[in-house]
Amino acid sequence: TQEEMMFKRCNTLDSRLFQDGCQFEEEVLGRCMVRYSGYMQWAKAAQLVRNHQPARKTEILAALEREFERRVGEQVPFYTAVGSSMDFDHGVDGFCEFRGVVVTIDVTKNPEKTCGKADVVVHPDDLENLPALTARIARVLVSKIERRGR
Repeated sequence: TQEEMMFKRCNTLDSRLFQDGCQFEEEVLGRCMVRYSGYMQWAKAAQLVRNHQPARKTEILAALEREFERRVGEQVPFYTAVGSSMDFDHGVDGFCEFRGVVVTIDVTKNPEKTCGKADVVVHPDDLENLPALTARIARVLVSKIERRGR
């Protein structure tokens, strides 16, 4: 029927968009070396991600770390969570951590997505100005540090 054909076409388009989004996440953040194996609580998923990073960071993650170190004077590690429980269950593609405070990141090609489960939503055009993206992430980090101090 025409309805079935329309449903099939929509699912194919959604699948293609999903694949494009996954590929984009990997290009930007790399792929976590631990694969999704079912639901996991946030803290456990985050620890697995920290312990299973790829041997080499992507250029963008390395550049963000350098920019943070330049601004803060300390190393601020960034982690990829792409393909892990954090990605599938918690909507987090990556995160950075400074003195025990975590800022989560969602990388998307969807121009209509402005918020999600992550603290910061990153679009392709954000990657054209890494100092501005770093400042955005830093504002969230400072806000979380201030709230923790109360």
